[in-house]
Amino acid sequence: DSVFVIGKMQASLQGKDNAIRQLKKQLFELQPTCRDTECAVKVRTIDSQLTKVTDPVTNLQAQNDRFRAENDKVKQHYKQLYDSIKITRAKHIEQVTNLTAENVTLKTSVSKAKVQPSILTRTKHAVDVELIVPRLRNNRDAHLDYLRHLKESVETIRDIVEEAKVVRPLDRSIVSTCH
Repeated sequence: DSVFVIGKMQASLQGKDNAIRQLKKQLFELQPTCRDTECAVKVRTIDSQLTKVTDPVTNLQAQNDRFRAENDKVKQHYKQLYDSIKITRAKHIEQVTNLTAENVTLKTSVSKAKVQPSILTRTKHAVDVELIVPRLRNNRDAHLDYLRHLKESVETIRDIVEEAKVVRPLDRSIVSTCH
């Protein structure tokens, strides 16, 4: 009987060993499942956090793109302004150089030239009105000659005044003299 009891015990031990193996196998299969479940929970948590962050990041990227485009426009505008200023500056430098050269030329010509007052064509218009000699005062022909000569002198003076008007048009004393 003891062999029978030992055989039973061995069979029972083998059955229990098989049950332990089965349970270990199930436990081994359940451990990754638990890990997968924990991972799935973590993935869901991370995914929800990622979803919350994705919208603001997308908005910031769009805003960044708009700022870059606006910055490029501003850079282009300032480049055009700078180029315009360079061209204008070059023109002004050229004008200043030309005016300086002209100023030097004028100064040298003024220093070389002797200033002569402009005489309004006295040689061209000679006015020589002489009084009638006392013995010819009662002479009619002498008086007519004197008046004719005086009339020519007045015309000569008018010509001089007209020339002066052309030379200095705003001189009021000349204008009033003529009228």
